[in-house]
Amino acid sequence: AEEEADKILDAEGSLALADSYYVDEEFSEAIDLYAVSISTASATATLFRAFSHKASALFRLERSAEAKEDLQVALEQYSTVGGLRSGETEAAFYRLGLVCRDLNQEQQALSAFQKAHELATLNQ
Repeated sequence: AEEEADKILDAEGSLALADSYYVDEEFSEAIDLYAVSISTASATATLFRAFSHKASALFRLERSAEAKEDLQVALEQYSTVGGLRSGETEAAFYRLGLVCRDLNQEQQALSAFQKAHELATLNQ
């Protein structure tokens, strides 16, 4: 159990540090730390955040195809788990809309934006 706790702290710590790099617009460093968080996380909410936030950093570096893949993993595998904060899932769908629009996938972008709006409305 102690080993498991260390693993979660490592993943959470990596995620927090990655978020600080993101805020400082050091996106490559953030991406590397999000990858560390993904490889060490066992908590599904942490995995959701790491994939979603990593996708945002990838998008900022104009790596939209990779961002889309990470968002799809976050949304398809981890978005229905407990432990997510209010607004996290709709933010991921909104990011997916931006990414799809950037990739000229207009219908997928529209669907993602609609899903984000629907979730935002439910959370009001």
